[in-house]
Amino acid sequence: MKVIIVGADLSGLSTAIALRKFIPDSQPLEIKIYDNINRATGQATEQAMPKFITSRLSAGLGLQANGLRVLEDLNPALRRRVYAAGFPCTRFT
Repeated sequence: MKVIIVGADLSGLSTAIALRKFIPDSQPLEIKIYDNINRATGQATEQAMPKFITSRLSAGLGLQANGLRVLEDLNPALRRRVYAAGFPCTRFT
């Protein structure tokens, strides 16, 4: 089975992880993730490992309980890493 995923955001990468987890090893699986549209050409570039640029300033990601449950279902280590790197938010102002 050949799969193309456009967008290496949380949804795209979670889809790739889920496919690898739930498609039996006996079924050949080739997943390509395309991200980073080249503004000059309008073409997507294939990346074996998507590149991420983050900053401690002006960047944030919030995961509700359902998002954390999805991470747990995909791989319990993912949820543990999110908990280790993040902090709980008890309220918004």
